[in-house]
Amino acid sequence: MIPANRLERLLTCGQKAIVQCGVTADGEVVHRVVARRCHDRLCEACMHDRATLIARGVVRKVGSHHLRHLTLTLRSTLELAPQLNELIAAFGRLRRREVWKQAVAGGAFFLEVTYGKSGWHAHLHVLFVGKFLPQRAIADAWRAVTPSHSDNVHVCDVPKTEQGIKYLTTYAAKATNTSVTADPHHLAEFATAMHGRRCTATFGTWRGFELTDTEREERVVKWESLGPVRRVVADALDGDPKARTACKAIGIEPKDYADLLGRTTKRETARSRAKRTKRAPPKRRSRT
Repeated sequence: MIPANRLERLLTCGQKAIVQCGVTADGEVVHRVVARRCHDRLCEACMHDRATLIARGVVRKVGSHHLRHLTLTLRSTLELAPQLNELIAAFGRLRRREVWKQAVAGGAFFLEVTYGKSGWHAHLHVLFVGKFLPQRAIADAWRAVTPSHSDNVHVCDVPKTEQGIKYLTTYAAKATNTSVTADPHHLAEFATAMHGRRCTATFGTWRGFELTDTEREERVVKWESLGPVRRVVADALDGDPKARTACKAIGIEPKDYADLLGRTTKRETARSRAKRTKRAPPKRRSRT
């Protein structure tokens, strides 16, 4: 059962959202949305924001190194907590194996939990730097350290582009998805089983590195409020260039919210005005 105060924070998350614009010391213009946030792992919006920060942090940490992605999974079970215990313990044993020590220098792992037809499915996404890690070798090692003798692993190279690293990190850093959050019973069990557990941690040469990258925001000299999100979107629909720039920066397409706000885009307004001007003017009544 989710405590009442935690549930209230979840339900009120995102309220009183305003858009802010700032300029860094080197002249870069940045935008952000500030709102009442719950920072809860059950909140998809907060998880997405955290994943975005982590993605920026990973890009900064990787630099010119070669990043690889390893997925470690176990067989699905009907109970979540025992599966999580086995997964985390097995990962600790894996890191003490020789095949791991020879190939992996450091990295970060992300715990993700989903629910499917066979029950709970927990897996670890591991982003690491180091040497080539053979699929067969890591599968044999994973089978040896898991009580269920699972060899369900996958290792691949991450694209060297900043966009590729950000995409994969954002995907890996989410704790769960709608297969859990959309069902009250699954959500309650997930919240109970995850209590006190870390979804993300660093290891090896990355140990101690702060994954959430707030460096860009910390470089901002002063933040200026552009107003509530609703008003900024409305201003963007009216063609305000500052509001349109802000919407693009925070990932909002104003025209998608036109119906919700009961507004029309500037282009649609111009079309309506053009149609009106094409109509013949009304005839004046002659005075008698």
